[in-house]
Amino acid sequence: MFKKLALVAAMSFASQAAADHSTGSLLLNHQPTTLDMSAFNQPVLITGVPSFKDAEPGVVSVTSLTANTASLAFKEWDNYDGVHDEELVPYLIFEKGRYEYADGTIIEAGQIDLSSNNQFVLFQEAFPEVPKLYLTAGTNNANRAFNVRSSSLTRQSFKTQLNYAESVNSNSVNEIVNYVAIYAPNKTVDMANGDTFVLNSELLNHTGIQVGSKQLFIQEEQSRDQETVHVRESVSILRIGEYVFATDNSSYGGDTYSLRSVPLNTELTFTPGEQTGERGNIALNGTNGLTTSNFTASSTYSTYIPAAAFDGYNGGTLINSDTRGKTNSGAWLGYQNNAPQWLQVSFAKTAYITGFKTFVYTGAVTPGMSPRRVTLQVSDDNINFHDHETFTLDKVNENQFTLLSPATGKHIRLVVHATHGHNAIVIGELEYYGQFIENDTTQPPTTEPSPDAITCASIKRETSNAVNGTYYVEPSNQYKGNGFQAYCNMTELDGGWTLVANHQDGLDALTTKTQVLPAEPGVLTDMQWRSIINSMQVGIMTIDEHGKIAFISKDKLLGGNCVATNEVASLTFPPVPFDVALLWHDEVVGCSSTGLDYSYIALSTKHTSRSDSHLTVGASLYQHGTKFDIWPYTHAKYSGAEQNQLLIYVK
Repeated sequence: MFKKLALVAAMSFASQAAADHSTGSLLLNHQPTTLDMSAFNQPVLITGVPSFKDAEPGVVSVTSLTANTASLAFKEWDNYDGVHDEELVPYLIFEKGRYEYADGTIIEAGQIDLSSNNQFVLFQEAFPEVPKLYLTAGTNNANRAFNVRSSSLTRQSFKTQLNYAESVNSNSVNEIVNYVAIYAPNKTVDMANGDTFVLNSELLNHTGIQVGSKQLFIQEEQSRDQETVHVRESVSILRIGEYVFATDNSSYGGDTYSLRSVPLNTELTFTPGEQTGERGNIALNGTNGLTTSNFTASSTYSTYIPAAAFDGYNGGTLINSDTRGKTNSGAWLGYQNNAPQWLQVSFAKTAYITGFKTFVYTGAVTPGMSPRRVTLQVSDDNINFHDHETFTLDKVNENQFTLLSPATGKHIRLVVHATHGHNAIVIGELEYYGQFIENDTTQPPTTEPSPDAITCASIKRETSNAVNGTYYVEPSNQYKGNGFQAYCNMTELDGGWTLVANHQDGLDALTTKTQVLPAEPGVLTDMQWRSIINSMQVGIMTIDEHGKIAFISKDKLLGGNCVATNEVASLTFPPVPFDVALLWHDEVVGCSSTGLDYSYIALSTKHTSRSDSHLTVGASLYQHGTKFDIWPYTHAKYSGAEQNQLLIYVK
């Protein structure tokens, strides 16, 4: 479906005559296995994410190293018995040096003599943009398990550190660390030997994300505590076929961890459907049951209707010989108006999308009407849409992308966040590549509460005239026959809301209470909180001391890419993705709450706030990026200047 372009490496050292890279996999347990690297003069070895056949945590470790070989084993953390079953571990070997490719890709492979933790490392030369970075320890002089992490990654440099089990004191033994940094302007690189490198950065925590046919997740070690919840880390991901390589580039969370992967459902049955044109487009109007009514958009100008972006024409230029004919102007045009706009196709069957391509004619590219930043969203019900992956597009006629992992859904939406400067948005043609799922068994489990659950919402349904006050609830099976008293708001936004937190600015700490009331600050116990959030169906409502009501939907809360509310384990100790404690946090770039692209619900105190910010915005709301569904404040972006207290309810 996708054409591969052979690339010739322009190597920075004329003496490098060996092959530029090699890939493969090993079955590793606790006993050393030897890997032959004799084809390389100065091999730089990067190991990939190990499987999860044995659940005991640990890391891939290089136990010994010679000029031509490396001995590797899976080494468990110090508090385990050290005996480990076989894990499948991919590897990547590069010849040491810097490589430049015909498509603009730059790869630098090198080694660091790590003599101190949090060591500053300079690249040989600056990259055009921040590269993806992958690290592997090349030695184990300490003779114990440790993980290699990076932070402060820029075009010119990065910092790296070793994390041992938390019960182990810092170790000063020098280690060799291998690194491979890759800048790929197209996010994919077709190598001369037939390998395709697919690169991306994702936010990853203990719940994991899908990467190809695998679920990639963080596994914390537990030598100091049994808690394994980890904040989202920014992770560089490289996929080569079924091999996955990943290194975190953020160090947001302080707990020691390693990365693991498990296979996803492999029992799906596919049908190719009608694939058209040179690239196998499945979204051409008139194919796969699609008609003009299957194409929609958030806004449309004149004859530039949504279906005109799926007709095989880029404006007046034919680009797909399988076209059923040009539609109107042959392009879609919408207006930005300071809000994201979207273009959507709705299929009859669940689509399995592996890539897409946008076409924009020169007359729209030149004035800046082409999309610059977009997010691919998917939905099965045409109501709840989920962000799948975000892309940056160049100011050119054509931009093509291969997805880091396939997107599945009946309704596929491309959200345009920004253009190259113009208020109007033009897409001449949008092609989607992939196939269709015949026996879709990948639907996520529902979070419907059990039929006999007792919640504020169920009480309101059964007693329409219920008033605000304290009620007995059993939100989940955890409390079957042993519920607790909760305060219910039965009047605002159709009623049925459970009070989970009463928070205000200037607090030194969050106080746990078995019953939270509007009269004094406090948060529910961890078990009460988990039982309520696990039964959430609608979202979160906040009421400030002036009676102003804000609301954000469940779908947005669960989609927070830095803190998803359903993953918060404790209200007493809420997650701190950077330097502020938050109940929900969504941000376009990173998780630092800077750059005016973030949205969050703050639960910060003296010890979990940026400087003294807890005095003024400890209990506050921000919506620079993702918007609240109901926003009552005069300031369009934050609430803190207008309130000091928030009652936080869940329904």
